[in-house]
Amino acid sequence: MLTQLFLAGKLQAASGFALGHFSDCQAKDGGLRSFSLEEVLRDRFEPLGKPTLYNLMFGHILENAVLPLGVNAMLDATGKKLAIAESAVV
Repeated sequence: MLTQLFLAGKLQAASGFALGHFSDCQAKDGGLRSFSLEEVLRDRFEPLGKPTLYNLMFGHILENAVLPLGVNAMLDATGKKLAIAESAVV
């Protein structure tokens, strides 16, 4: 799926990436070399040279943070922080 977004130019258009917590993404032991989740993410996101964080606590997990749509946010990949910059409720 990441490859499709990359080939469609969608990843290149983003300012940065905040990726949630991934579960059940361990490499399967099927005799063939399989890539780890981190290897796949690095392969797709590092060449873009944009701030990227992963393993944030949102997404399809039991205890997750709510990320409002349509608000400005600040992504600090060096400091490993994602901050919502405005109120989501008017």
